[in-house]
Amino acid sequence: MNSFDIDGILFYKFGLRLKRDDCIAKRWTFAMRLNEIIESCNHLETFKKRCMTDDFVEVVFNNEDLSEWYRILSTHLGEPRKPKGKTPSANDLKLTSKTGGIRVDQTLFEKEFEGDTVIAKFWPWQDDQHTTLRMALLVKG
Repeated sequence: MNSFDIDGILFYKFGLRLKRDDCIAKRWTFAMRLNEIIESCNHLETFKKRCMTDDFVEVVFNNEDLSEWYRILSTHLGEPRKPKGKTPSANDLKLTSKTGGIRVDQTLFEKEFEGDTVIAKFWPWQDDQHTTLRMALLVKG
C-alpha cells in the first residue's frame, strides 16, 4: 500500500492518483464522516484497532455485535451494495480491487460523498467469532 505524508497527515493512495490540494480539502469531509460513524460505534467493544486514519479505518469486533455494526453502517451508508452470500459483480470487484477485493462471504457498503466514494466491508473471520471492518475513501483523481 503506497502512502505519502502532507503536514504530518498520512494518506494512502490505494492505486488511485491523488492530488495534494484535493487530499487536503477532501480529508476534512471524510474525517468528519468517519468520525461520525466511529462515534456511533463507541458503545460497542472492539477486539483490535488496526488502523485509524482520515481516509482508512480497520477494526476487528466480536460477532455478537455484528447486527449493531450493520445497523450503524446502514444508517450512514445505506443498505449494502453487496450483501453477504451474494456473488460479487464485476463492478463490485473493480470498486474494491485496490482495497483487497470482495468475496461472496463479505458485505460491501458504498456511498458517494461530494464526488468521491466511501466503501465499507465486513470481512468475517474463519473462527466465526470476529469480523474485520474496513472503511476507505476512494478519491477520484
